[in-house]
Amino acid sequence: PLPIRSGSHLRDWQQLQLLKALGVSVRLLAFAPADRHPAAEDLQQLQEMVEELVILPLGTNGIDSSWIAKGWRQLATLWPWHPGRLRRYGYLKDRYPMAWAYDAVDGGKQVVSWIRRWKPEVVILRSRFLHYLPLLTWFECRVVVDAPDVHAWIVWEYSRSDHRPAWKILLKAQALTLLRYEALYYPRCDEIWA
Repeated sequence: PLPIRSGSHLRDWQQLQLLKALGVSVRLLAFAPADRHPAAEDLQQLQEMVEELVILPLGTNGIDSSWIAKGWRQLATLWPWHPGRLRRYGYLKDRYPMAWAYDAVDGGKQVVSWIRRWKPEVVILRSRFLHYLPLLTWFECRVVVDAPDVHAWIVWEYSRSDHRPAWKILLKAQALTLLRYEALYYPRCDEIWA
């Protein structure tokens, strides 16, 4: 969450402070862009808040950023028989629109290995990791999804405000995909923080 650059970072920081004040033992797995390393003072602040801090580089090198590739990623999520889908315990890698960069570094696998290592009682996932929920059903831990925003609604509003016809279609496709995934995955978690 540091440096604080957005409302979600501020929310993450406040949650860490609250959990520490309640005496909860926190181990934090964070993803950070490979080209943006946290400052030393930010790392020190985080390490004071948690028992264990693991920061994994977030790679976007393997993600094609051309307009055609972006369009395909948006539309492919709507196609139910897409040949590139990886189905594993209901987990759809590279198909959750808000998490392509995390899936590029096998975020689901990283979360699972972290849970195997620490065996936590409760796992708190940000809403962009919602599609990792099926991977966590094998563990005896409660799963809380921190969802201050509903991605489907936000993307739908973006589509309403965008004036480019092609981009409007892609955003609507993304919103429909997010709506479907939110309906599929939210019921699987133990608690939702809104």
